[in-house]
Amino acid sequence: MKKYLSLFILLFILVGASIGVGILIRELTTSGVMSEGAIAIYEDINGTVNMTSIDWGVVPENDDVIRTGYIKNTGNVPLTLNVSTGLWNPAIAEQYIIFSTNFVGEVLQPGQTFTAQFILLAQTGARDNLDAFSFTVFVIGDDGL
Repeated sequence: MKKYLSLFILLFILVGASIGVGILIRELTTSGVMSEGAIAIYEDINGTVNMTSIDWGVVPENDDVIRTGYIKNTGNVPLTLNVSTGLWNPAIAEQYIIFSTNFVGEVLQPGQTFTAQFILLAQTGARDNLDAFSFTVFVIGDDGL
């Protein structure tokens, strides 16, 4: 029987969360949904539907699965975008799953929206070692202060 990998990531936005001065974090996780801050992530270009989940569907080995979202700077100053991941479950998933994006280093001016790609790659061996997995994606907007 084939094992299928699927991942559902819910958008969880930390209220007032920051790392150091001038860095705002938005978190894609399996925990819940909240929103506030200078970065908004939407499912649609018009910004009418908050991105509350990413359904990766069936993830084949050695083939990218790409999902699109729209990141908007809702603040008053330019923000440089970055991303990190954590809280892998099971921990071994991090050895088989590669997550990447197209927005690291992009600078968003106030009010500007960027078309973001969230990219997942399951490496060889993922199907044999994982049934399902989850992890947290941190979308970071740094104002440089």
